[in-house]
Amino acid sequence: RALTIGGVDHLRRAHAVAYGEALSKVGVERPVEMPYSRHVYHIYAIQTERRMELQRYLAEGQIHTGIHYPYPVHLTPAHSDLGYGPGDFPAAEHAAARVLSLPIYPELNPGAPQAVSEAIGNFSKLAMAVALGTAVKVEVLPAWSSR
Repeated sequence: RALTIGGVDHLRRAHAVAYGEALSKVGVERPVEMPYSRHVYHIYAIQTERRMELQRYLAEGQIHTGIHYPYPVHLTPAHSDLGYGPGDFPAAEHAAARVLSLPIYPELNPGAPQAVSEAIGNFSKLAMAVALGTAVKVEVLPAWSSR
């Protein structure tokens, strides 16, 4: 059965709600839906200071993520003629270094946002333990299926 655009949006939004609830306990910045708009969550991008480490950790558990915008627009060759350089748009540069897109698509398994969030929580516990030089017990990356 084919999905309509409205059906696709509904499913993505449902996954985004599940991510939002599960990630609220993990300590990463989540997307915010403004009261004057309706987000369709084509991408569900979180922000974290340890993006590359988190991406590698999730990949070990077969959780595929993406970095959709690795460079701020003003630093790309396409816009070099504008004359902007590093430091001209610090918020864009800060976000470009921290944004990580999590799996989200209409057919995503309804349990996937919880499993992905648990894996991110495990990573956060491990990172904190390493920083403090202490031992911590975490679950093995949860088995998950994207479908």
